[in-house]
Amino acid sequence: MTSVRRIFALIATLSLTIGGNAEASEEFEAKNVAVCGAEIAQMCAAVKKGGGRVIQCLQEKVAALSPECKKVVVPDDGAAGKFSIEVTVVAINSKAGSINVMLSDDPDEFPSAPRRMVIVPANAGAVVVTFKHLKPGEYAVMAYHDANENSKFDTGSTPSEGIAVSNNAFMPTFSASAIAVARDTKIKLALNYL
Repeated sequence: MTSVRRIFALIATLSLTIGGNAEASEEFEAKNVAVCGAEIAQMCAAVKKGGGRVIQCLQEKVAALSPECKKVVVPDDGAAGKFSIEVTVVAINSKAGSINVMLSDDPDEFPSAPRRMVIVPANAGAVVVTFKHLKPGEYAVMAYHDANENSKFDTGSTPSEGIAVSNNAFMPTFSASAIAVARDTKIKLALNYL
């Protein structure tokens, strides 16, 4: 199989797994509405449901959350969870849709089941997201431009959608994409449009 065919086969697989993750994010939101119901109604009522958007809204307002809701919204890595990864996603070709950024610390689950996912509106050029409260370790990051906002990466779609993996890895395996985090870290991901 040629390299190009391998890439397209992998992207087809990712389209299915990433789409499944958006559904998992919605399920996560639904399971925790009772814990964060008041905060959602007060601070995030206008946010479009699905794809992790409500959780993202709550994460942005973490200082104002109740202790119970904060435990649901921000994973607690204990005293060791004091680091962050700032991800700058560049080469975004339009402001259509959203940029979905996923973080994984499990080699067996990357890229299909991220530990965390942040969705931000697309902005032609670049966007920046930050994963906070991380313990030291290895993490892999993947971002994709969900231009049509269907919660999956589509090849050959109109508008076109781009994808990037940490370390600019050719194949998104955890070992090729992993970055060591022992302090606050900044990375840049350049989207590739197919």
